Amino acid sequence: MITKILNWFFFRKKRDYSLLQAVEAKRGGRPVSVHYMTKPLQYMNMKAIPLDPDYCNVLIVTNHFIDAEKFTAFLQKSDTAWDVITLLPHEDNALASTLLLPEVVEFWTPADYGVKFNFFLKELHQRHCKIKMIEEGIGNYVRSDMGFAHWHPFLARHRWLSKLTFELAREIAHFLSGSGSGLNLSKWTDELHLYYPQYPAIPCRERSVLRQLPLTPTENFQQLDKFFDFSEYEWIAELQNKKILIMPTDWSGEAKFDQNDLSGYDVLIVKYHPHLKDRSSRCEAQIAYMAGNLPTEILIFRLLNQHCQVTLRGKFTSSLVYLLDTPVKLEFEDGDIPDFMRDYFKFVTDEGIKNV
Repeated sequence: MITKILNWFFFRKKRDYSLLQAVEAKRGGRPVSVHYMTKPLQYMNMKAIPLDPDYCNVLIVTNHFIDAEKFTAFLQKSDTAWDVITLLPHEDNALASTLLLPEVVEFWTPADYGVKFNFFLKELHQRHCKIKMIEEGIGNYVRSDMGFAHWHPFLARHRWLSKLTFELAREIAHFLSGSGSGLNLSKWTDELHLYYPQYPAIPCRERSVLRQLPLTPTENFQQLDKFFDFSEYEWIAELQNKKILIMPTDWSGEAKFDQNDLSGYDVLIVKYHPHLKDRSSRCEAQIAYMAGNLPTEILIFRLLNQHCQVTLRGKFTSSLVYLLDTPVKLEFEDGDIPDFMRDYFKFVTDEGIKNV
């Protein structure tokens, strides 16, 4: 009862009844399987698991990345495996609208931390819904702290204050909600679906069952080209047998390079992070700046199919992990590989970091 009251308070103004109407029109008495995503890479990982036709399969996209509207509209035309694909403005709208749906037996999510999110998961659990987490990236394989000091600059500088106040409050809230301090650690997560569940250092609770995705990242990503819209990037088709340097940015949107970096390459592509909504695409001589929702991995596989030699240079990114078994040359921007990434890379490929 307390959980339902809290969720009513959290989401009372966020319900979208149009999703309920769309599901009722399509489900035909079937149970409902909800898949929730906030960025294109999460959709890509979800495609590694075939959808069960005995369920009404619903994909909820949240408007957290650039051109999310175009992304959703293209999927509604190109990916007919889903019964319902919808775009909602915010995570709260997605959670509130899911609670309206009848007979939700599966909820697929790329993340399971956060107090409000876990009160939502708790109510689904009480309704006998299975909480299934799909791989988000390298974060599933390393323990991380999503505490207040992780994102608040003042608390990061004054750890003693964080420990005495916010950290204590967070631990109490986590205890009440069932949240953990990072990925995989929710009390309510029933299954973890990962590319490499055999990795020995995966942080998770004992009750969570580890399951292997049926495809490798390369096998999965190679089949997804048709679900992404290249119409805004017609110049990519002209890159045949070229030497390409790709530099994906993080949330800062910065890519550091000079003229020396351009030597030996025909084109440099600066790929903006999809959550940067204020960036736009443009081309300047040898340099192409790419905004939009086209994932780096999909771009790279298109270029490989066009017989290009591709180098990926950047900071910590899941792209580096997912491209280990491809011809792509991997380089770190600062030339240094953190130990926790090196251990995982060595696990993924027998040769260690063969392309770096």
